[in-house]
Amino acid sequence: MPHTLLCSLGTSPAIVLEALIAGPSGRLRDRYARLRCITTSNIPDKVKWLRARLADREFADLDVEIIEVPDFGELSSQEDHERFMESLIGFYLTHGTGADGPVSGERMLPDVCISGGYKTMSSGLLQAAHFLGARRVFHVFAEQFREVYNRHPETITDIRKGFDEDLVKVIEMGAEPGRSGILLQLEALRAAPHKMNFIRRQLHQVDQLAGHAETLQELPFPVLARFDAELLESLRSPASAWLKSGLFEQLPKIELHCHMGGFATDGPLLHEVRAAATWPEELRALAAPDFPAAWPHPEKPIPLNDYRSLGDATGSKLLKDPGCLEKHIELLYVHFQKERVVYAEVRCSPNNYALPDKGRTALTVLQHMQQVFEDCMKKAQDDGSFFVQVNLIIIVTRKRDGDLSDISRHLALAVTAHQPFRQADSPRCRVVGVDLAGFEDVSTRPMYFETDFDIAHRTGVAVTAHAGENDEVESIWQAVFRLKSRRLGHALNLFDAPDLFRAVVDRRIGIEMCPFANYQIKGFNPMEGCPEYPMLKYLRAGALVTANTDNIGISRAGLTENLKFLCRLCPEISMLEILQLQANAIETAFLSLEERIQIRRRIGEQLLQWSERRGGGVITS
Repeated sequence: MPHTLLCSLGTSPAIVLEALIAGPSGRLRDRYARLRCITTSNIPDKVKWLRARLADREFADLDVEIIEVPDFGELSSQEDHERFMESLIGFYLTHGTGADGPVSGERMLPDVCISGGYKTMSSGLLQAAHFLGARRVFHVFAEQFREVYNRHPETITDIRKGFDEDLVKVIEMGAEPGRSGILLQLEALRAAPHKMNFIRRQLHQVDQLAGHAETLQELPFPVLARFDAELLESLRSPASAWLKSGLFEQLPKIELHCHMGGFATDGPLLHEVRAAATWPEELRALAAPDFPAAWPHPEKPIPLNDYRSLGDATGSKLLKDPGCLEKHIELLYVHFQKERVVYAEVRCSPNNYALPDKGRTALTVLQHMQQVFEDCMKKAQDDGSFFVQVNLIIIVTRKRDGDLSDISRHLALAVTAHQPFRQADSPRCRVVGVDLAGFEDVSTRPMYFETDFDIAHRTGVAVTAHAGENDEVESIWQAVFRLKSRRLGHALNLFDAPDLFRAVVDRRIGIEMCPFANYQIKGFNPMEGCPEYPMLKYLRAGALVTANTDNIGISRAGLTENLKFLCRLCPEISMLEILQLQANAIETAFLSLEERIQIRRRIGEQLLQWSERRGGGVITS
C-alpha cells in the first residue's frame, strides 16, 4: 500500500533522508511512495542539497514535492507563525487529505515526521496531524551518531550505517485519527480564507457541545449548543423581545397546514392569477371578499363558513383554469421563498379542479400541480435562490349526505399518486398524505369515514384530520382512534379530555395549530371575553404542536406573521419555544427519516449562519 511522508525542512536536511530511509514501518524495509516537504523561503542551499540526494537511484520511484512558504524566512513574530500555519494547513489539505485521504472510505492518512525546522514548525505539524489525522506521527534523531563520529550523518550511507549501529533512532508517537468536528467540514475548511481561525472556531463549537451534553436533549436543535451562553440565555427570554430584531423574518420555517385555495384570495395576487387564465372568457366576474372590520385582528370571531367564504374569489372554479392554477402555484412558491419556508406540505383538491370535457381529469390536474412545483424547485436550485421543498396532501372533504363519491375519488387519487421517498437527481413534489377536512360537526365526525380510510392505511399513506376546530373533543378522539391520524388539525379543545391529551402526547401525534385562523374563527385572548390560546400549554406539556398558516390569503398572514402573533396570544412564549415549534414540525412532517435529518441539518446550518452574522454564538474570524 503506497504511503505518503509529510515533513518540514530546516537547516538539517539530512533529517528528511532519515525519515525516508526509516520507511513507513520504521524498520527500514518499506519505502514511501510520496514525499511532501514544506520549508521556509530562506534556505535554497538546503533545498538544493536535498534534491541532489533525492536524485539517487534509491529514490527513483519516489514522488517528490517541496513547497516553500512565501515571505517566510526567519521566525521573528506571531504573524510569521500564523502565516506558516495557514500555509501548512493548506499544504496538509492538499497532500494529506486528497482522493485517498480522510474524505475517502479508506482514510489513507499520511505519516508525519516532526523533526525538521523550527520548533514551532514541528509543533505546527503535530497540530495539523491532530486536527486532520495521521497514520503515524514520529520523530527521528541522530544525536548518538554525532557523539560517536563527531558529526551528523550527511549521506545515505551514513544514515544506513547509523540505523544499523542503532545510532539513528525513531520515536513513535502513535496515530492521530483527526478531530471529527473538523473532518466533517473539510470542504468548508478548504474554502475558508483563514483556515486556522476556522479550525479554532470548529473546535470551540465542539467544546461547547461537550459542555452542553447534559442539556443537549432539551434544545430544539443541537446546533444551539454551539451558541455562547449569553445568546442562548436570550433565546430563553420572551420571544416578544425579538420582534424587531429580524429573527422572525430570517428564521427557517416548516409549514404543515396550508390550503392552496386559500392563498391568492384578493388584491394584486388575485388579479395576477386571473390575468394568467388560459380561458379568460370563462372566468366569472370578480367579486372582492368583504373582510370584517379590523381584519386580520377582528373584534370578535366569525363563523367557520363565513371565514371560508372569504376565499370564494379564488376557489375551485378559478383554479379549474390551468393558467390560473399554474400562476397560483408559482406565486405561492415565491411567497414560501420570501417567508424562508424550508419545507411545506400544501393541501389541495385536484378532483375539484378537474374538467373532464377538456381532458383535465383529477390525475392530470394533480400531475400538472406537481410539475409546476417541481419546475419552481428546479429553478430555485439553478439560480441559487432560496430552496423550498414542497409536497402535497390531498384533501378529502367530509359530507353529511348526497353524493359521497368525491371522498372515494380523492382517497383513490392519493393512493394512486403516493410514492415513497427515493433519492432523485432533481427535486420531486410528492403526494405524502390525505386530510379529512370540511365542515366539522356531530354529523361529520371521523367515525363515519373510518372504512373509507382503510385504503390509505393499507398503502402507507399518512393521514391528518381537521378535528377539534368546530366540534367537541369527541371529534379528536375519533380522529385518533378511529381514523388513526398521525396529525390533528387545530385540536383546540384537547384539554377537555386529559386522558386523550396524554394519549396524543404519548403517541407522538402532531397538532397543527394556526394562530391567526384560530383567533379569527374561535376567538382567544386578547380578544375580549375569550379564553387563553392553548398552544403554549400544549407545548410545555410535551405535545408535538406546530404553528402554521391555514389560509394565507384569507387570514392575511404568512408564517412569519403567525409566529409573531404568538407573542400576543402567548406572551410568555420564548424564542427557544418558537424554535421548538419548527423542530416539532420536522418530527411530524410526512417525510422519511432521511429527509427529516436533511431538513434538520439545513435549518441547523441556517441558524448557525444567523448567529455568525449577528456576531454572537460562535467565535468569528
